[in-house]
Amino acid sequence: MDGTCLNPRSKISEQTMKALKVCADAGVMIVPTTGRALSCLPYQMAKNPDLYRYVISSNGAQITDCRNMTSVYQVPIPKETALHLLESCRREDGLKTQ
Repeated sequence: MDGTCLNPRSKISEQTMKALKVCADAGVMIVPTTGRALSCLPYQMAKNPDLYRYVISSNGAQITDCRNMTSVYQVPIPKETALHLLESCRREDGLKTQ
C-alpha cells in the first residue's frame, strides 16, 4: 500500500477505493499489503473490511485473517537477534549503551 495506493498524506483516494470495490465485486481477492503494522492500516481500508479477508503486514512478517483476527503466518525476529542489531546500530552511531 505504502507509496502505491497511498497519496502523500498516507490516504487512499476515493477513486482508488472505488476501483478496489469494483474489483472485489468482480471476485478479485483484495489483500492489503504494507510494511507497517496491521494497526496502521489506512482507515479507508479498516472501515471497509468487506473488501478483504487477509492483510499482509510488517514487511511480510505477519499475515492476519481479519474475519476472525487470527494470525495465519508470523515470523518474529528473535529477541537475541533484535538486541544484537540494536547494539550494532548504537555502536555505528557512536551512542553509548545503557
